[in-house]
Amino acid sequence: MKLSLCQIKPDRDWRTSLDIAHRALEQAAAQGAEMAVLPELFVIPYEFSLVEHCAQPLDGPIAQSLSAWAKEYGLWLVGGSFPLREGERLFNACPVYSPKGELTALHKKIHLFDVKMETISVQEADCFSPGREITVFESPWGMVGVAICFDLRFPQQFLQMADRGAKLMVAPAAFNTVTGPRHFRLLAQARAIDSQSFVAACSPALDESASYHSYGHSLVVSPMGKVLGECSQQPDLLTVSLDFSQADRVRQKLPVLVNRVRGIDLP
Repeated sequence: MKLSLCQIKPDRDWRTSLDIAHRALEQAAAQGAEMAVLPELFVIPYEFSLVEHCAQPLDGPIAQSLSAWAKEYGLWLVGGSFPLREGERLFNACPVYSPKGELTALHKKIHLFDVKMETISVQEADCFSPGREITVFESPWGMVGVAICFDLRFPQQFLQMADRGAKLMVAPAAFNTVTGPRHFRLLAQARAIDSQSFVAACSPALDESASYHSYGHSLVVSPMGKVLGECSQQPDLLTVSLDFSQADRVRQKLPVLVNRVRGIDLP
């Protein structure tokens, strides 16, 4: 399966960002992509002041565009994430569309990014509500799990997706230039090794004019933790061929998942 990560730089106008994403998907399709992934909050820079202006329901223009592009290019589209409005609540949500343009899955970010550090302070819970469900979907190549950014720091979520058969974990993410250099690649490799699955994390490109500096460095990691491809901080398109049977072979040789002890409290 050919997988493309579209590391785009969002515009402050979400309509312009849709045009940018559309062009990136056109390039991915030209490279033979069968599945494409967009970044977290691909329609705006990671600034909560912009969220309300583009928050919309699942039948709004952002989701309609994603559905149309999946059908236009005949690929599976993991639609990054956008501010999803459901009644009075907003979610940081990632929809997945089949090549027919049908909604196949919807992941709502479970672990919200609430941190206070000397160099950065973000309270995502002031803007979004947390999701409550693990997300996997069936593809022609096997089951695929979906996570968003801060979810990468929680191994149990990835183990549960592996328990449900996922062999590829896709994670739209927007790590910043403080935590990204320290942990982004390391976490992707750790979650790949934990779950014995491919991990594909897609980030926005760095925008130095924005108040939040995305780290970029979208990457794909093998079930053994090998980095198969990685972007820089600039807008880029990373296309990698994946063989899901590699996850099967790793799980057979190192039966970590089947030997995992469940139902007890370990010290």
